[in-house]
Amino acid sequence: GQCVLGAIEKYEKQLRDQTLPREQRIEALKFLIHFIEDVHQPLHVSFADDRGGNSIPVTLFGEADWNLHSVWDTGLIRQKIRGGNGDWNALAESIRKDLNDRQLKKLRAVKNPVAWANESLDITHSLYPHLPKDGNIDGAYYAKYMPTVEDRLAAAGVRLAMVLNDVFAGKAKPGTTSQPALN
Repeated sequence: GQCVLGAIEKYEKQLRDQTLPREQRIEALKFLIHFIEDVHQPLHVSFADDRGGNSIPVTLFGEADWNLHSVWDTGLIRQKIRGGNGDWNALAESIRKDLNDRQLKKLRAVKNPVAWANESLDITHSLYPHLPKDGNIDGAYYAKYMPTVEDRLAAAGVRLAMVLNDVFAGKAKPGTTSQPALN
């Protein structure tokens, strides 16, 4: 129960539990959001020996002092925003608009956080062989992997919404109460 999957289960259960104090349930909501988003970032489901890419120094578009993990956390997204109108909300709206009904149905069909983590791990396994030997993350790397970043952001958002809709619709799970609203 000490991994991201255990954390998702723990905080979803706390959020559903009407007997817990409101403040504890609000904190559970914050952690649940955080961990569902984390499990969709491939390097959060990665290799212990390099600390999920934190031990792999890279240069991002000529900027030193990056590591592979931070490139996937923020660097590629920052580059996307710099190349557009510089607005996070516009990026989110663009990702939302690009989702079609077939993609939504596919994302919603996968309800198990273990499967979400395995998706991320599969992506991680595909990243390492294509890491530039000189550690320079450039336009070619960006062009290759930014669609994956956007797909993972979309998946995280859809699945987070799915979990929260389920929780706040009052659908009980074994061992929880049936009315989870944060009153």
